[in-house]
This record gives sequence, C-alpha cells and structure tokens, in this order.
Amino acid sequence: MYSKTTEENCRALEKAHKICTEWARRHRVVFALKKYHLIHFTRSHKKFNIKATVNIRGFTEGLVSNLHVLGVQVDLKLKWGPHINIIKAKTVI
Repeated sequence: MYSKTTEENCRALEKAHKICTEWARRHRVVFALKKYHLIHFTRSHKKFNIKATVNIRGFTEGLVSNLHVLGVQVDLKLKWGPHINIIKAKTVI
C-alpha cells in the first residue's frame, strides 16, 4: 500500500483489515494475527514517521526492520544487504 504519509498508510491498512475481517466473519475464516508484520519501505527516514503503526485489535508485534517475503529478505531501506548476508552465510564452506 502506498500513501503520502506513513500515518495515512496505516489508516488505509486498518480499513482494509476491517473489510477483510467482515468477509472472514461471514465465511467463518480466522486470520492469524501473529503472522502479521508491519514495515515501512522508504529511503527518506527523516521525511516520514517510520514509527507509525496500525491500530488493529490483536496486532501487538509492532514494526519490523526487515522481513522475509517469498524467499527474499528485504529491509526498510529497500537495500539488498540483509538478503546478501543470508546467502553468504549459506555458502560459507
């Protein structure tokens, strides 16, 4: 999700979560909140409030600085360092 501010982005995520939970309730589906993660991708940390978080009942983890997505380790600055370090660690003989 993209917004002009991290706070605006968090409010949009809250709205999307509300819509999804209403759908889930109708279809008797439960989301695993312990699998939720929040990360703000930006290279301009001074321009944005990277500590902004969502207000979703049951979500307590808070912000993460890097995240594993579909086999790729990404960090909040959109740099390849964390992923490269994992690959290097796997290839050390």
